[in-house]
Amino acid sequence: MDGALVTRLAWWWERLRAALGPAGMAGCALLVAIAVLYVTAVMPQRSTRDALIAEAQELHSRYRMPGAALAGGRIGIADQLRTFYGFFPALESTPEWLARIFAAAEREGLTLPSGEYRDSREREARLIRYQITLPVKGSYLQIQRFIAAVLAEVPALSLDDISLKREHIGEQSLEARLRFTLFLGNSE
Repeated sequence: MDGALVTRLAWWWERLRAALGPAGMAGCALLVAIAVLYVTAVMPQRSTRDALIAEAQELHSRYRMPGAALAGGRIGIADQLRTFYGFFPALESTPEWLARIFAAAEREGLTLPSGEYRDSREREARLIRYQITLPVKGSYLQIQRFIAAVLAEVPALSLDDISLKREHIGEQSLEARLRFTLFLGNSE
């Protein structure tokens, strides 16, 4: 820098400091700190906020209540039940949901050698319970991640029972028996 410029800036700084005083300088420092905080912390979060707002709007439109709720009117019990039962996948989609379960097991490095599959239909019931019992062998962490992934990917699935068995105390591998229920819509 040029010596004259440095001298001029120093003179300007001293005048500003004398005019503002200690309280004014503290206020200026606070304003600078707020500006830095805004640029480094608040602005980067805007894209995250916008993505979350878009996701919330998409979910809201996907699971919106039928007609009367949008108009602000009261929803009848029949409409509420139709919306509730509309959440459950159709019986024909069972292979797709089973494929998601098997894909989650494969991602965790688990093999599902054989399972028991049984559907439970009652005459007047609007839902079909498709019970899935799976023997699984792997580490505790693998089994835990598998269960979490399956429950996240298959929304109409519940974990009904889990039994864990270890042959020896020091062994890392567990044998688990998992019983899930997939709830399906009964279109009959």
